[in-house]
Amino acid sequence: MITFNDEEEDMRPPLPFLEQIAKNCPIAMDVYLQLWQMKSPENKMVVYKDDIGREFKTSVKHFNSSLQKLAREGLLHKQDIYTISGEQKYLCKVMIALVSWEELQKAS
Repeated sequence: MITFNDEEEDMRPPLPFLEQIAKNCPIAMDVYLQLWQMKSPENKMVVYKDDIGREFKTSVKHFNSSLQKLAREGLLHKQDIYTISGEQKYLCKVMIALVSWEELQKAS
């Protein structure tokens, strides 16, 4: 039997989260696992657009698509922050809050 200390266990999402992602949005699994490892103790983080390619090894388009899929599954909340230049608005950063298992069960 494999055992993990509390710190290692906290670095892994609960199995039901992984099952839900694998079943409903497997393409977003890699992004979710990276977010889980980056999260603060409050399950929150800010990801800057310029860091997406380097941190997540993916395009901004794929990253945003993955976040949308995970948000539809109720696994995270996200807020896009834009900067405005003239009449154009550009994505600057994304604020993300991962949902806890308890929150997900209440929502069901």
